[in-house]
Amino acid sequence: MEELDPDDIGRIGVNILLYKNRAVFDVKGYCVSIAKGGTETLKFNTALILLPVCRNSITWLRSNTKLGVVVPFDDNINFHKVIAFGILVGVGLHADSHLTCDFPRLLYSTDNEYKPKKLFLGTKRPDDYWWFMRGTEG
Repeated sequence: MEELDPDDIGRIGVNILLYKNRAVFDVKGYCVSIAKGGTETLKFNTALILLPVCRNSITWLRSNTKLGVVVPFDDNINFHKVIAFGILVGVGLHADSHLTCDFPRLLYSTDNEYKPKKLFLGTKRPDDYWWFMRGTEG
């Protein structure tokens, strides 16, 4: 099994720093940071998976940089596997963070903790877990 890319770990760390001083952090804690980090990892890897179809870019990267030592440009199948694993990690972090951490914290937050989120989620706090599942953008 492939390892987690250090860039992916960096994206999660940056999101923790960005959200630590926001009002949403008081309600959601590290859940939102991990979910956002997973999203950034997912966005990066879904853009990167298109690289093998960009033949001119690959030729330039292979001949003008030393990335060919680290990135398997000539081995499209393994390149796709590595990127697919990164996408899987991003989806897992994002979904698990929301489903197991973020939504329950919102559901069981006090009225004072919920106040900063009223603008986004409505004036009434959700009654049950399925409220988050019914919405298109929970």
